[in-house]
Amino acid sequence: MKRIITVAVAASVALGVGLVAAPGSAMASSAAVLLGLSNSSSHATGLTNSYGTPLLLRAKPGYAPLAVNNTTKVSLLNSDLLDGYSSASFAKVAGKTATVVGADAGIAAHCPSGTLLVGGGGLADGGLMYSGPDTDSSGNFSKNSWDAIGYDSVFGSAISFAQCYSPSGASIPGAITPSSTTSATLSKGARMYLKRMGELQHKVTTQAGNK
Repeated sequence: MKRIITVAVAASVALGVGLVAAPGSAMASSAAVLLGLSNSSSHATGLTNSYGTPLLLRAKPGYAPLAVNNTTKVSLLNSDLLDGYSSASFAKVAGKTATVVGADAGIAAHCPSGTLLVGGGGLADGGLMYSGPDTDSSGNFSKNSWDAIGYDSVFGSAISFAQCYSPSGASIPGAITPSSTTSATLSKGARMYLKRMGELQHKVTTQAGNK
């Protein structure tokens, strides 16, 4: 009669690792794995390697090295990829978006390093002729940039602004908010933007009050 063989013992022999089993586990029966066949046990099987990785699975290219039978979450599982994408490919809950304004009227706005452009626009009381990505000296679109072209009766040219997203949630350099002031610490373009936004808000409020 063949001896019953547990997965734990065979794996530990094949990999050269130490095996730790709880009292009453399959190890108590001194069993080993039957390769190429289904093996079963009424207890969990444990593998321990005090020198490093306790289990290494190698599969034929194109085949999954591991298969499971349900979608129950595995606690403490730290996976390198999710459906082929690394963690850097996903936005974090702490991610934030902010407005960055061009340095002056007629100058495009650029999202700083570490952020991504998600939108943009421009302000000009004479209207905009163009609002979209900036171009470089070769006529190609510049990454993470926004340029607005138009006439403004006060500033001469349109004020460009970009909506920048920080996936990590880190502060976005040069960003302004509706609560920002027109202090000298802001760029000239940012002060123009806030001035014009204030005028527009006042105009809207006045018009609403006259209805």
